[in-house]
Amino acid sequence: MPKDEISEARIPKPTISEAYRVIATSGTSEYIRLFIIAMLLITAAAFLLSAELSSSNSLLHHIPRDIGIAALVAALIAVYYETYARLRFESALLNGFLGAVISDWSREDIWTTVKAQVIEKQVFRQNLRLVIQLCPAKALAERGQMLMKINVEYELCGLRSTSTEAQIAHFLDVHLKNKEENLPRFKSIQIDGKDIPIRDDTIDEKGRFIRTLSVPAKGRPGRKVSTERYEIIYIPGNHSFTMNEIAKGIELCMSGDIPPNLTVAAVIRPDPSTENIEFTEASGAHFHDPNLVLLPGQTIEFIFRRKEDVDET
Repeated sequence: MPKDEISEARIPKPTISEAYRVIATSGTSEYIRLFIIAMLLITAAAFLLSAELSSSNSLLHHIPRDIGIAALVAALIAVYYETYARLRFESALLNGFLGAVISDWSREDIWTTVKAQVIEKQVFRQNLRLVIQLCPAKALAERGQMLMKINVEYELCGLRSTSTEAQIAHFLDVHLKNKEENLPRFKSIQIDGKDIPIRDDTIDEKGRFIRTLSVPAKGRPGRKVSTERYEIIYIPGNHSFTMNEIAKGIELCMSGDIPPNLTVAAVIRPDPSTENIEFTEASGAHFHDPNLVLLPGQTIEFIFRRKEDVDET
């Protein structure tokens, strides 16, 4: 490991008392570092001024000038390195401090999983919009199945101060397959409004579309992603959409007519406030919460039931 690299491996996770002690004493060392940088700048200014006042052809001009330039470069390097090292140190210290606190409340292995699934995420989905449409198909009706078209739209935004590379993944439910009707299948995929060709090298053998995108820094417009696909569902049955990333702002829509003998509802799990969201013919954008945040692993489940089964309950 290079000597000038500050890594989490070299900074052990502190206890709560040790973290407070480090935070309390970090101010003193900060003043010392600022004093050293200030002295380098003063030294550089003094020697450069001395060189400027002396004859340009004399030795007393070149030596002070070189010393002044060296001191100025040293000050600039110190500022750059200090900023870089401080950010790395504070990040490691924060992770260690949070780890000590969470471990005290819960368990370290649970905190490690939470950190990997949530805190270390570099991107999130903004304004996630799901639109479903039920499409009768004779070839499927004989098996108690139905065709469902689902459109997924969102903006992939960054959570870091610099741009980052992030992988997106969208899946077909290949366990429900009909080769004669070529189902399930993607109908279209768009990134920033540009169509992605649906070819064998676009979708792998497991029905997955996986693509690495360069995502702008936090606060800047993200990458717009849109997919449309056809899936097979059972009636009665359900279809689940599981979060891969953090998502903020959820909109669930029902397009087209609901068959007269069916009811359609949605449940966001686990979220007691969004249980049994009923879709109706005139609902349109039935559910929209711009402030709702879903974490990786949470699920939006669409539930399809026969009306006679609902009336019996």
